[in-house]
Amino acid sequence: MDSDGFIRWYSNDPQNNNYGFWRLYENINGNNIYQIECKKISGAIDYNYGMVFGASNNVSNQWYALLITADGWYRIRRNYNGNYTTIKDWMLSDKLFTGYKKINCLKVIRSGAEFTVFLNNFQVYALPHQKCYPKKQMPHLENVTQIKCRL
Repeated sequence: MDSDGFIRWYSNDPQNNNYGFWRLYENINGNNIYQIECKKISGAIDYNYGMVFGASNNVSNQWYALLITADGWYRIRRNYNGNYTTIKDWMLSDKLFTGYKKINCLKVIRSGAEFTVFLNNFQVYALPHQKCYPKKQMPHLENVTQIKCRL
């Protein structure tokens, strides 16, 4: 953790190009709310980062990802046994703070058979959950140079 309470990842090492990074956390709040605060420090402004939610209890390759970019875009993807599908394609959102060192809050709430997605406490999308269970939470990073996330 740094002095701001963020976990910091560096991925500007050429050996890590085109790889995603994440860390698995238990859903300790027990109320089906997944939330992180994250900010991009440097790197390509349009490379995505965010969090994975709805991971299966027993299988780590079943999850959803809420991804954002520092220039204001977001999308939602699903991995089911290695088959990736786009749930919500890239969309520009005025609910995201843009630029470097801007904190964005990503939140997903599961209620019954539905996930509701929030960007900075504004609801932007709802989707049915499909055999993915919100027992785990993972901040997820893809192709980024330096990101800070606070859980």
